[in-house]
Amino acid sequence: ILFSLNENQQIKIHDNRIFSFLPTIDIDNPWAYLHKGRFRSIAGAVRDFLRGKTKLVALRKKVLEGKEKDPYDTFSFLKEIHEKFSLKPVYFFLVGKYNKYGKNPSAQKKPYKKLIKSISENNITGIHPSFPSNIYFKELKEEIFLLKKITKKKITKSRQHFLMLTFPDTYRNLIAQGIEEDYTMVYPEKFGFRAGICSPYSWYDLLEEKKQKLTIVPTCVMDTTLNTYMKLSPQQANAEIKSLMAHVKKIKGTFVSLWHNESLSEWEHWKGWTEVYEELLKEI
Repeated sequence: ILFSLNENQQIKIHDNRIFSFLPTIDIDNPWAYLHKGRFRSIAGAVRDFLRGKTKLVALRKKVLEGKEKDPYDTFSFLKEIHEKFSLKPVYFFLVGKYNKYGKNPSAQKKPYKKLIKSISENNITGIHPSFPSNIYFKELKEEIFLLKKITKKKITKSRQHFLMLTFPDTYRNLIAQGIEEDYTMVYPEKFGFRAGICSPYSWYDLLEEKKQKLTIVPTCVMDTTLNTYMKLSPQQANAEIKSLMAHVKKIKGTFVSLWHNESLSEWEHWKGWTEVYEELLKEI
């Protein structure tokens, strides 16, 4: 980068940055039908039947009987696609208690515990703090402790469920629980850069006028943003991602993507979106 001082003098500043990419996967709901418990399974089937969704009732029955794979179980595909491109994603697990905004199975029980342990053996693992934990910070501590107990690893990365951020309390409480990197800085309803920057930076606490030991890692694009909020087709999503990535490459920034296991299911409104993710990795 050259800064002109006058007609005859220049100072050269060395910029050693390189473009980088980091895929991240949020696990809000590992299974659509499996391991939900008898009551939730019956209630779900009755709800689908009353809504006239008889095909879903039949699918649920087949999955529970072991005759068909659960639609959200895309973990083999995730493993294969990331190995194909020699990538190590960060997996964020929701392990909070069942509530209105969190339908995940209990991480205290064997199926979900086994899945978390299996994925964490060869991947980077982070906490996906539940919606209530943003208000009741005791739950944040319990969730991090549980994930640490399951993975036998130190948990230093997080992304808030529903992208819930309360400044400065959320960040302060994450720091208090040993979190060193947070990936929540992302728009839900549009792609781009919520903080106006595409590279990780240290969080500065304005109230204390102090740089804190928490790195904010901005996320560029999220699957539900493109599909649910913006209503883009897979083809339109591909075009927008390529354009956005070109801008990040140009300034040697960090491109962080956010995908969910269910968005790679090719089920219902996610048909065609596996190709979107594959195209994203190919473009990298």
